[in-house]
Amino acid sequence: MDFNFEAFLWYLLLADCAFANVVAWFNADWYGAKYPRIAFVFPASKPWCLLYLLLTIWLGMALRRLGVLPW
Repeated sequence: MDFNFEAFLWYLLLADCAFANVVAWFNADWYGAKYPRIAFVFPASKPWCLLYLLLTIWLGMALRRLGVLPW
């Protein structure tokens, strides 16, 4: 199977999305205490992380339809 750069980027985006959702749903207090300056600019809120997840899934479905994702 050939290396597909778009699929690689999408898998990185999916990993980031999963990490952001875990932090937002289970460790938001830790994130705010550990990184207060970053948390001020990029808060780990549940609605934004859920929207991020939905957009990532939608992008994955579009890439799958185009035959870019190998799963």
